[in-house]
Amino acid sequence: MPNVYWFDDARDEFESLPERTRDAIERRLANLRRFPAIYQVVETGEFAGFRRFVVDGRLHIYYAVKGDAEHCYVRAIRFARAAPR
Repeated sequence: MPNVYWFDDARDEFESLPERTRDAIERRLANLRRFPAIYQVVETGEFAGFRRFVVDGRLHIYYAVKGDAEHCYVRAIRFARAAPR
């Protein structure tokens, strides 16, 4: 089971979120600990090459799997832009 590490800015963002949202992220991270490659790889943009999962429909969590899936690094938490009107 891989260890999950946080980049400082991602941890700071996580800690500023409401408890309900933090709980939802923690549930997803539990899946990631069992199946580190479960979520899709981002192919373009700032986080190309990272994997991503979405919480609450608009909060994107980017992470990388390293060391033969022994380590996962949460790189960033970003809110998706609103859909164009």
